Amino acid sequence: MKKISLLHFSYPPNIGGVEVFIKEQAEILSKIGYEITIITGSGKPTPNIKLVEIPELQSIFNTDQRLYEEIMTNGTKSKGFMELAKIIEEKITKELEFQDIIIVHNMLSLTHNIPFIYAFKNYVLKHQEKKVISWIHDHKYIGFDKVRINDFSLPADVNSLLTEKIDDIKYVAISNSLKNLVSKVTNLTSEEITVIPNGINIREFLEIDDSIFEIVEKNNLLERFPVILSPVNIIERKNIEFSLDILAHLKKVYPNFAYVITGKISHHKEGEKYLEMLNKKIEKYSLKNNVLFLNEFIKRSLHKSEVHDFYSLCDIIFYFSKSENFGLPLLEATLTKTPIFLSDLLVFREVGGTNFNYVDCEKTPHEEVAKNIVDFLENNKLISMNRVVKENFNLNNIIQKQLIPLIEKQI
Repeated sequence: MKKISLLHFSYPPNIGGVEVFIKEQAEILSKIGYEITIITGSGKPTPNIKLVEIPELQSIFNTDQRLYEEIMTNGTKSKGFMELAKIIEEKITKELEFQDIIIVHNMLSLTHNIPFIYAFKNYVLKHQEKKVISWIHDHKYIGFDKVRINDFSLPADVNSLLTEKIDDIKYVAISNSLKNLVSKVTNLTSEEITVIPNGINIREFLEIDDSIFEIVEKNNLLERFPVILSPVNIIERKNIEFSLDILAHLKKVYPNFAYVITGKISHHKEGEKYLEMLNKKIEKYSLKNNVLFLNEFIKRSLHKSEVHDFYSLCDIIFYFSKSENFGLPLLEATLTKTPIFLSDLLVFREVGGTNFNYVDCEKTPHEEVAKNIVDFLENNKLISMNRVVKENFNLNNIIQKQLIPLIEKQI
């Protein structure tokens, strides 16, 4: 098991975007199988993650403003600079002795702790066997989407520490925009900087239950588009066959879509016959890999939180009932801001007025309904961006597909 250390000034419960990012990165790497150690100036351990506190790694501005201001004026010649740098080097040398990979987040590009930069550069020169990544989220000389190097007048040695690359370590920037600016304020070329974007831990952010995420992972639902939900039981009046007829046409445009039916089948003879008819349609339209009956995964009624998970995960809802006396999914879809296509029933008009996408299931050809849905999906900016986030900014995928190859390549 390879050992990875993540370094930053602070760690949760300290507040900050980088702090949260490191915590999530650490948790995902730990689940993949790496042994993770956080080395930080201030923080508390989190489950399965070892944490080492080295107070000298904190922002000097917060711990010793006098020294910080002197460094900004006199650089490495400041009183106490070399003593602090020596302490830092000794402590990180001890803690990094058995680590295979070192990822330093933001500490080599900001003036928060210049003695650390000095000490870490010396450490790297003495330990070239270590695999090191400098992860740049910000840079002292970059702000408001532009180079600000002329806005500061720092001592030459401080400027050198901020702008000169350390040989034999890999540099990562969180966006192409940042990468291009970093190459202008340092002696790094654009080719020497790898872009690995920030991402979001979708499971954690959406608070998806373990029971549901297991199904999500098994069926790759985060990689599919669109994910369509029918929050209905498997009974004839729910008109699931109408959805299947539409999906046969949608598959020509979206071959990787997923259709999730949340409810259970009636145990009456009619219910068994209805399911048999649906399965024949699924086979006829070659939809077996697209349609998920949750009843096959969870044999009990779903909890409210589990139903909510699917509303959060899906792109649109199909609710083409032949008859209803109310229609609770209309309210659920509204509260989760999930677009819904539904049959044009009087009671639905009573509940939702003109606020939903109604379909005359008896008169509108399936192909026309499918075309209207495609037009809706392709022109809805929120749905489009949701798709972009799932495809490009899923933190689990980013780590698996971009960070791990970089780590393994370096090793």
